[in-house]
Order: sequence, then structure tokens, then C-alpha cells
Amino acid sequence: MDFRINIINNTIIIANNIASLCLAVAFIVVGGCERKSPVAEALFQCKQLSSSNPDSARAILNNLSQSVGTMTRDERMHYELYSGVAKIRSYKLLGGDSMAMVVANYFKSDGTQNEKMMAQYVLGHAYLELGDVPMALQSFHTAVESVDTTRADCDYYTMVSIYGLLANIFYRQALPEEEIKANKMFGYYAGKMNDTLSVIKSKELLTRPFFLLKDTDKVLSISDTARALYTRYGYEREAAEVLISPIRIYLDRGEFNKAKEYLDIYEHKSGLFDANCEIKSGREIYYRSKGRYMEGVGEVDSAIYYYHKAEQYGLRESAYKGLLNAYEKKNQADSIAKYAKLFADAKDSAWFAKNSEMVERGTAMYNYGRHKQLAEENAQRAARAEKERFWLFASLVAVVLMCVYVFSRIRSKHKREVIEQQEIEEAMQQKFIGMQKALVNAEKDIKLQRYEYEEKMRTMRQAETDLNSEIQTLKDTNKWLEEDNTEKTQAL
Repeated sequence: MDFRINIINNTIIIANNIASLCLAVAFIVVGGCERKSPVAEALFQCKQLSSSNPDSARAILNNLSQSVGTMTRDERMHYELYSGVAKIRSYKLLGGDSMAMVVANYFKSDGTQNEKMMAQYVLGHAYLELGDVPMALQSFHTAVESVDTTRADCDYYTMVSIYGLLANIFYRQALPEEEIKANKMFGYYAGKMNDTLSVIKSKELLTRPFFLLKDTDKVLSISDTARALYTRYGYEREAAEVLISPIRIYLDRGEFNKAKEYLDIYEHKSGLFDANCEIKSGREIYYRSKGRYMEGVGEVDSAIYYYHKAEQYGLRESAYKGLLNAYEKKNQADSIAKYAKLFADAKDSAWFAKNSEMVERGTAMYNYGRHKQLAEENAQRAARAEKERFWLFASLVAVVLMCVYVFSRIRSKHKREVIEQQEIEEAMQQKFIGMQKALVNAEKDIKLQRYEYEEKMRTMRQAETDLNSEIQTLKDTNKWLEEDNTEKTQAL
């Protein structure tokens, strides 16, 4: 019994010592974390600036580049992560960054949810630069699945960036349904961060997939909605830019008055034209639409001018088609022959280019499907492994709980035994005290009775002495009387 109690007491002492040691280590770790190194401070600044001012973040990172060799592994991984994010948000190429995979793998197990998402975001960009669209898609999907979007600290800025990228990828891959989904998520998370302009932009971008689906009524409806929202919130230029798709639709329908109305707004309010009426680079498709309008209203020479402008900026197929139509209306046989041949050649080139692009898309999407299938198989294996780990963990937990239960029962039993022993000892102590008190009282009673007995004996002896004295007195008196009586008798 005593041996078992000693074992339990020793176990309790060891457990308490371990708990004290863990607490001490925790205080040391917390205390150490409170004192950040200069590198950690600089990296924290980069984290804060990566969204709002990526150029400043890159400047800080450039200053840190000389300290890379002295950084801890965690600092190096954060340095590489923020470098990648800053490059992307400054519209710089990663340059085939070989660290992207290393960083993604590191933060997969050692980072916060937001860091995991950013690492996969950077990895996706690296794959895009390498032309590996399937792996880029996989990385972007992994990125958005890495975070709990209901948490207050969720990085919605990166979520918006990722869904915007996905929408553009699906647009280039001619996958309108997927693009619609990505654009809606883009708008949803932009709303989460109260980015009104991006929310409206997400609605405007829906014109692309619906145009590809040939749902022109939906395109016009979306354009009207986006334009009204831009106007409501004071974005007049953006409201005018929306009109480029409706202009094309109205030209296709032969509604030239409506096309003219929208062309005027586009030209005067979009802010895309310089003082020489030259449109901003990348928006030259306007010249094709302008030429079609001029052709439609009979201003053939003006149409030819704008078709040549479109040809100048590489829109050859549509430009040659327009020039062919224009010269047919002018009945210029030599020009008709020239542009008929150019249009045919351009159309063939466009067909080959489009066919090659479709093959490339098909190959990419096949690869994506294959990657997706492999990912699903890996996910299933991971799920099985996770299930096995769960049951192993559950078994370990059960064993630990059983040990805790047994230990608790032993400890409780030990406590009860100790308490019972203490109660017995206390009862015996009280009984002993009571017996001592009774003994003391008995001794007092004996002493009192002895005293009373002795007093009674003294009283009885004194009474006996007094009685003997009285008897003697009576004897003497009686003797005297007898002698006196004898004398009296003799005298008579």
C-alpha cells in the first residue's frame, strides 16, 4: 500500500516538474519573440507594403538582399515570398524564379493560411511565365483553398488578384463558363474589401464570356448595368470604355445611329485619345469599329482611312476585309484584286494561327485534365492517408485518455485513501485527547474522593476522640456520684 502511494506521489511530482519546465520554456519563447531582429522588422514592413506600395516593398527587399546569407531559414523564406509578391504587384517578371517551389513547400507546413495562399499565388505566376497553364491553374486553386474566407484576417486582396488571373486564363483558353465563375468570385471578394471599382469591373468583364457564347442581348444588358454603376460612383471614363462591345454589336445589327451615339461617347469621355485623336496603345480595335461605321453610313473614304489604321496596328484580317468591301463599293478593280488576295492570305494565316492556338489550348486543357485527374487521385490517397492518420491519432488519443483516466482514478483513490487515513488519525487523535481528558478528570475525581475520604476519617477520628472524652467524663462523673452517694449513705 505504502509502495503504491509512493509511486503515485513520485509520478505527480514529475508531472508537475514537466509542466513547470514547459511554462518556463513558453515564457522564454514569448520573451524572445517580443524582441524582433532588424531583418524581421524589415520583412514585417514589406508585408504591410506588399499590397499598397509594392515598389517601396521591393526597395526594402533590395536593401535586405546583402543580408540573405545571415538570415534564418524562416527569414529567408519570408524574404523570398515577399520578393515574389512585390515583383508580381509591380508588374515585373519573376524571371523563372526557382525558389517559388521551395517557398510554396515551406509555407505548406510552416506558414499561416495567408502565407500559404501567397506562396501558391507566386508559384502559379512562376508556372505561367514558364507557359505551364495546367500547373498554374492547380497552384491558383490550391491558393484559394488554403484559407478560411470567413476569418477576419483573410487576405481578400490576394483572393481578388487570384480570381482575376483565373478569369483571364479562362478567357484566353476560351472557357466562358469557367470565366464567368471566376469573375463572379472576383467581384464577391472585391466586395468583401469594399473595393467598389473592382466590383463594377467584375460585372463589366462578364461581357467577354457572354460575347464568346454569342449571347449579345446579355452583353448589352451587362454593359448597361456596368455603365450605370460606373456613372453612379463617378467613374465617367470607365463608363465610356464599357461601350466598345455594344458598339460592335450595334454595327453587326446595322443599328448605325446607336453605334454613332456610343462612338461619340467613347471618343469624348473615355480619356483614351491624345490631342491628335490617336487612341491609347492596346485599344486599336477601335479603328476597325470606326471604319465599319463609316462604311455603314456611306463615308467610304473615311472608312478606308480607319481600315488602314487598323492594318497599321496588326488587325490585318478585319482591316483587309473592310478595305475589300470599301473598294468594291468604289468599283476599283485593282484595289479589289489586291485586298481580296491580302484578305485571303490573312484569313488563312489567322485560321492557321487559330487552329494552332486551339490545338495548344486543347493540349493545355488535356494536360490540365490529366493534372486534375492526378491531383484528384493524389487527393484520394491523401484523404485515405489522412483517414489513417485520423484513426491512428484517435487511437493515440484514446490510449492517452485511458491513461489519464486510469491515472485520475488511481490519483482519486490515493486521495480518498489519504483522506480516510487522515480522518482515522484525526478520530484516533480526538479519542486519545478525550481519553486523556477523561483520565485527567478521573485523577481529579480520585484526588477529590481521597481528600473527602480523609476529611471524613479525620472527622470520625475527632468524633471518636470527643466521644471517648465524653465517655471518660461520664465515667468520672458517675464514679464521683457513686463515691458521693456512698459517702452520703455512710453518713446516714
